[in-house]
Amino acid sequence: MPSEPSSSSKHLLLLLRALTLLVACTLTILAAGCRSLNVAAQRGDIVTVRKLLDRGRDPDQRNWRNSRPLLAAASSGHLDVVKLLVERGADVDRTGDTFQTALHHAVQIGHVEMVKYLLAHGASAKWGLNEAVRAGQVEIARIFLDRKVDIDQEGYGGGTPLQWACRAGMRSWRNSCWRTGPR
Repeated sequence: MPSEPSSSSKHLLLLLRALTLLVACTLTILAAGCRSLNVAAQRGDIVTVRKLLDRGRDPDQRNWRNSRPLLAAASSGHLDVVKLLVERGADVDRTGDTFQTALHHAVQIGHVEMVKYLLAHGASAKWGLNEAVRAGQVEIARIFLDRKVDIDQEGYGGGTPLQWACRAGMRSWRNSCWRTGPR
């Protein structure tokens, strides 16, 4: 009958198992490029983003700052990463630490194609016109006007799009709003 392993042998075995698990986790992280999903999305590293998603990472995963991969990709202008995250189930209307959505970030940086993509995939247009006017993004403001958004809706920063246009001296846009009229 084999004898029971000593307590020091048990401790050594537990230590080896823990070390093996630590090495396996480290290798997984290294294989993913030593990055979190948010960092990879922000850098536009679609290969790492795809790898991490394929390994089961949540496309809406929050980081320590309450930011999300979709927000990071949108604010950095990486449309290909935005598309991948949306295809994999990222919520287009989730907010982060600034209470803004990916659409707000796309508007702020003036990424017309990303704005169109996010709207086509269900992003709420609420306050988008306000954000476009505040950021001086006339072409994007026209996208929202074409969608018949309410030009009299006060935004989260206070003021209507028309008021923001007047403050910013956006005469051509202001005049097109007056021609269009309130909705």
